[in-house]
Amino acid sequence: MKNRELARIFSRMADAIEFKGGDRFRIIAYRRAAATIEELTEDVETVSREGGLQELPGIGEAIASKIDEYLKTSRIRKYEEELEGIPEELLDLMDIRNMGPKTLGLIYGKLGIKNLEGLKRAVDDGSLARLAGMGEKRVENIRRSIEIFEKSQERIPLSEAVEISEKIIDHMKTCPGVAQVVVAGSLRRMKETIGDIDILATGTEGRRS
Repeated sequence: MKNRELARIFSRMADAIEFKGGDRFRIIAYRRAAATIEELTEDVETVSREGGLQELPGIGEAIASKIDEYLKTSRIRKYEEELEGIPEELLDLMDIRNMGPKTLGLIYGKLGIKNLEGLKRAVDDGSLARLAGMGEKRVENIRRSIEIFEKSQERIPLSEAVEISEKIIDHMKTCPGVAQVVVAGSLRRMKETIGDIDILATGTEGRRS
């Protein structure tokens, strides 16, 4: 099944667009497509072959054509365009708290930081704090976030994390009022190893008791 591969691709496309300050509606569309494919219990190739892609939530004509392109060629040209010029490890820094797309754009553009090691050096040597809009307090928050991130890196294989998350999601879906449950974070990005298993859930509106 290529479901996980496609979910990761659409998630990464959303990350890249967000990093570049692109259209937020495209970001939302790609994230929704990733969540839909991730939740799909059928093989996406089977759904495509039966002509049912556009019947899935969040899968319109444009995204369906990208799915078909990947199934036929094992690549999506738009994906390659969106990630062009962006170091792969740079987007991985979004897994660290306080490291949103604007901060990534700043540190990459001004300091050429491309990965975690580069970020840690900039924190330690004071160059990060000297950037306009940063300051000591904000950098200290980033330092603590890095420490928390590294401590959480007692990672497990992706296959084991997927198995655990699927059991949790299956249980959550049986709970009253739960509308949609999807994985997030590094599991959503389909990293080879997983630290924290992040799960997002939406629910139907209910009364407060």
